[in-house]
Amino acid sequence: MMSFFKKIDWLTSSFFSLTLLLSIVGLAVYIPLAGVHWLEPVYCASAVFIIALVIAGGYHRYFSHKAYESHPILK
Repeated sequence: MMSFFKKIDWLTSSFFSLTLLLSIVGLAVYIPLAGVHWLEPVYCASAVFIIALVIAGGYHRYFSHKAYESHPILK
């Protein structure tokens, strides 16, 4: 169990954890003050979908599986 904690990059983990925490607190303050337009969740869901496709189709499949060849500029 102790070796698990030695492998954690605490700086990166702290950065991502604090980013998530601050975004949740920021939304909890912003939404009651400004409200949410109906397009904002649509934009958010669209961005999440597009980003997931890019990561799965591009980054993961290229680097993990070598599923295709890319142009040297993209490498």
